[in-house]
Amino acid sequence: MNEVRPPLRYDTSTTVGARGAEVQVTKGNIGRPPATAIYDSRAFMLGALSLDVAYEEIQKLPVAPFSHPLSDENALRYQACLYAIGALRSATEVGTAAQIGWFAGKFLAASVLIRVFVELWGAGAYVEQKVLRKIEAGEIATAATRMRKLLLGSKTGVSFRPDVEGEKSVVNVMEFVRAAAVIRPGVEDDYIFLCDAAHPAYVPNTHLLFAGAVYDNWSNEAFAKAMHPTLDRTLSIAETALEGLRDVSMEIFARCIPSIVDEASQWPSGDEVAVSPG
Repeated sequence: MNEVRPPLRYDTSTTVGARGAEVQVTKGNIGRPPATAIYDSRAFMLGALSLDVAYEEIQKLPVAPFSHPLSDENALRYQACLYAIGALRSATEVGTAAQIGWFAGKFLAASVLIRVFVELWGAGAYVEQKVLRKIEAGEIATAATRMRKLLLGSKTGVSFRPDVEGEKSVVNVMEFVRAAAVIRPGVEDDYIFLCDAAHPAYVPNTHLLFAGAVYDNWSNEAFAKAMHPTLDRTLSIAETALEGLRDVSMEIFARCIPSIVDEASQWPSGDEVAVSPG
């Protein structure tokens, strides 16, 4: 990943959200305690990531079903692109929910959602390291087994496709976290930090609740001194994970799409190749 991309930015207008899905967020105190207003500009960033970051690249992908089958290698590259697109879509929804939660002063809920950012980033990193590199090394069987787990892995079945049997084994989420840690050492510690919000332990949960709108314990100086670093670190992790997911997704597209497009361009001229919708 040699290309240096600018940090994610978000317009702090009153209307935020992905294309075609607007969410009204009023500036000022709409639930979060005034003591946390110092985080407002960073909290808007939680909803910054969308498919727009890769719109031009995604548009180059041919749309299935194809008039001719792709080679095994490019079929796997296509699946890797679909997986990256899915991760970006998920980050958009999770980010919008985390943003709404943060501005409502629901820091416990927002922290749990921010943990998903790390998992999505790690999943993208896993695809690049454990699938895409195997494709490039010619280890197609290994890449295919891992890709199938990523696409169909489920402990409860693939409910919306009763005709497709889901993989009984799944990729453990800690493998995703470790893949992200290859890119940025320290991610595992950050993930454990966020797990405190997801785990029903009394003290971590209660502190996040007391930081929020319902209990608002910020007049307690000792509490404020302890909680500001917690909220700051939570947003720092979110910023890193969102930029990491964007970068690894763009890396996957850059290394997969040209080969797919090149193969599709060699299909008989009478077969038109549609491009993917925005």
